[in-house]
Amino acid sequence: MIHESNSDIIRSSQQHTLANGQPAESLGFHNGLRLVLSANTLAMFKDLESVEDPLGNGLIASTVLSEAQHLTHRQGQFIESYKAGFVRLIDDRALLVTPNHIQLFPCAQDALRNQNEIAKLELD
Repeated sequence: MIHESNSDIIRSSQQHTLANGQPAESLGFHNGLRLVLSANTLAMFKDLESVEDPLGNGLIASTVLSEAQHLTHRQGQFIESYKAGFVRLIDDRALLVTPNHIQLFPCAQDALRNQNEIAKLELD
């Protein structure tokens, strides 16, 4: 669960190369949690060090995206912009971050209307 009194719960973003060689990008939250996006997965970790743990210690939640829903990146960057709990992705999809879950939507309008959800990470 993400607890934050500030509306900007996202502190930073960082590009990664996963152990399997895939590019990834992570969002760092004020409480230390890291959301990692790769082409086929969304995963929440307890901290940055957990992202690199080969045993998966620190993994809080993850979801695998179907091949048709894979995320697009440009030179390893998946995230276009973020503000408060809203994240716009390079391919115009959107993430909505709430205290109990993170949802992936096909576009910003769907995220704002909370409709046509593609994937969901439960955090509670």
